[in-house]
Amino acid sequence: MEGEGECRELFVAAPGARVLIDGAPARARLATILSHIDLGALGCAFVEGGRRWWLAEFADAEALRAWSPNHGAIGELARATDSLGLCVFARSEATAHQLVVRAFPAGVGIVEDPASGAANGLIAAFIAEREPDGSLAKGYRVSQGREIGHDAEIGIRFGPGAQVQVGGRTQTVMDGQLWWSDTAAR
Repeated sequence: MEGEGECRELFVAAPGARVLIDGAPARARLATILSHIDLGALGCAFVEGGRRWWLAEFADAEALRAWSPNHGAIGELARATDSLGLCVFARSEATAHQLVVRAFPAGVGIVEDPASGAANGLIAAFIAEREPDGSLAKGYRVSQGREIGHDAEIGIRFGPGAQVQVGGRTQTVMDGQLWWSDTAAR
């Protein structure tokens, strides 16, 4: 943990990731779900790193925030590809965050996740691989969940060897010490 009080943050290392499908084959697989969506520079991909997600970069953060996805189609995609579902992201001009993320893990029965460390870890790994010297390469802040009333703030940073670290503010709900004596265990 780093910091004190309300500023305390905790970061954990995300599993390594690898792209399974990208480019035209990924776009073709997502064509129905992403019809009429302008994609950003990184396009879309199927990525694995502990979990499997379909990723897509939207060209515009406001379009991403306003998007009403076909949840049934995302569920079908998740089941057909043994994945969690679809995670979409867009670069943001906001000062508080550089990326907007929405995660739809229909593969585990969740319509939309307000704060997904797993999805953000894979997005970060994908960005780091594709843009190692880009504007996000030194780490960035994410806004996720505003569309469903949560607006989580997630931090992404890169450790040694471009290891992705995902974290955010923590809230201490209990603090203290516990002593366990040998007699208590009997």
